Amino acid sequence: MIDFNPAPRGRFDTDALRRNHSVVDQAKAAGIKLERAGDELKACCPFHNDRSPSMTIYRGGSRWYCFGCGKGGDVVDFLRELHKVDFKTAAAMLAERNAPAVALAPIDHTPSKAKEERIEDARAIWRNAVPALGTPAETYLRSRGLDLAIPETIRFARLSYGNHGPLHPCLVAVITGPDNRLAGVQRTYLADGGLGKANVRKPKLSLGRISGGAIRLAPAAYDLMVCEGLEDGLTLQQQHGIAVWVAAGAGNMPKMRFPSIVGRIAVGGDADDAGRTSADTAVSAFRSLGIISRSFFPTSGKDFNAELMGRASA
Repeated sequence: MIDFNPAPRGRFDTDALRRNHSVVDQAKAAGIKLERAGDELKACCPFHNDRSPSMTIYRGGSRWYCFGCGKGGDVVDFLRELHKVDFKTAAAMLAERNAPAVALAPIDHTPSKAKEERIEDARAIWRNAVPALGTPAETYLRSRGLDLAIPETIRFARLSYGNHGPLHPCLVAVITGPDNRLAGVQRTYLADGGLGKANVRKPKLSLGRISGGAIRLAPAAYDLMVCEGLEDGLTLQQQHGIAVWVAAGAGNMPKMRFPSIVGRIAVGGDADDAGRTSADTAVSAFRSLGIISRSFFPTSGKDFNAELMGRASA
């Protein structure tokens, strides 16, 4: 950690500092290797042990965000994080062009063989799965009040629970990364015939590189809905008729990445405290990417599918 806390001199026009100094220049000065990805730049985040580039610099170099650790902001925020100083000191560094050299902690670039093997396992499951129509996967979805056409990103397979357990009917949803390539799968283990989930410790399991990815129930669009669970996502797409992407877990929602076509996101959260916190965290993350975002919640029931089921039984 660098001890650099000089007394800031005078006042600074922080808007002018942000206009005249880019995150790109500060990252390069710190020795961070940048890679171009369309209109953005990517880098391994210097603020955590990042093996693959998860930090994005966007808006012409004026903003940055890390999808791994969740940190982000403008050029002043970047210097604050990089040098562990307060706002005034970071502004002084920019105004006086006096940012000290910084030695970044070495990053472990050893390839994770286990993670790559898990992605290969996910690819094999998806490749061997069959369309959901006419299978217990369709039975399960229809039993949840879902009568929409089943997206092609959902299939059916019979899979063991664990390495040596018996085979179960299984709904398989593909998780794709920001490049729309397969990054993993989510498996929902079902009871025989598909009427409910299997009686196992954890009926939903994900496999592969999940962070930043999504179950895309429809292609990308300017207006997009995002939610935590698959059943909720299908419910929202059925009710509202717009594209929905599923995060495959509340913790993954703020890490989701989107193509440039996406301009507005409505985040559907569960109605409990944890769901509201998760949705609001995702909204903040998406806004930091320059995407207009808001959250909304079911008016009755814990989640959107429970609300749908309640209406169906009323």
